[in-house]
Amino acid sequence: MKVCALASGSKGNSIFIKSEKSKILIDAGISTKQISLRLKELGEDLNDVDAIFITHEHSDHIYALKVISKRFNIPIFISKFSYSESLKEVKNIEHFLSGDTIKFKDLNISTFQIPHDAEDPVGFIVESGGYKLGIATDIGKPTYIIKNALKYCSTIFLEFNHDEELLMTGKYPWHLKQRIRSNYGHLSNREAVEMIKEIDSELLQNIFISHVSEENNSMDRIKYEIYESLQDVLKDKNFYFTFQSKISNYVTV
Repeated sequence: MKVCALASGSKGNSIFIKSEKSKILIDAGISTKQISLRLKELGEDLNDVDAIFITHEHSDHIYALKVISKRFNIPIFISKFSYSESLKEVKNIEHFLSGDTIKFKDLNISTFQIPHDAEDPVGFIVESGGYKLGIATDIGKPTYIIKNALKYCSTIFLEFNHDEELLMTGKYPWHLKQRIRSNYGHLSNREAVEMIKEIDSELLQNIFISHVSEENNSMDRIKYEIYESLQDVLKDKNFYFTFQSKISNYVTV
């Protein structure tokens, strides 16, 4: 498989995955125009996308669905219990239940529960040819379910949302700070590196640093946390930043 984050952050998220027989998106939280433009940078076309899988119903994950469903005949997979007014206008929806595994062409796509303030948010494990790619962003805390799902992956997208000091001293209102740092909010840099320590194995090769806050985090803070806490595993891993305004590295899993 090959994978690239088309966008990652609080203003919109989308990941492109290509296998031998399939091309899929995980989330479609930026405009249809931007998805198309960023796919073209990879030599791909939205017309050729086979399916879209949605983690949860917040707007930064479903923003483009209404337009895409009108212009393209692409099946959209989302939890049966996810709800948003904007989803009422989306066509081609197919439902799954959290915990289901979906067989799609040459992919096995497993779903697992994540703690976030949405109706039924999920993470995904995408498997093809014996390789597993894990996606766990928008997670309030590192649960056993998440760690157990990710520990068999060779590549993961893991949330490094905020630096705890920057969040607490920043300009966000108190109620928003509390939401972000709650068990149903977002993962901090410290929590992310601690999870990597717990799930680390010789299988894990690639880590995409995902859903980074533009207000409450920085590359320098993330790099410091990684270098300070993960010295023992750095030599065996590839770390890739993801971005809000541009695509990430395009990586073979």
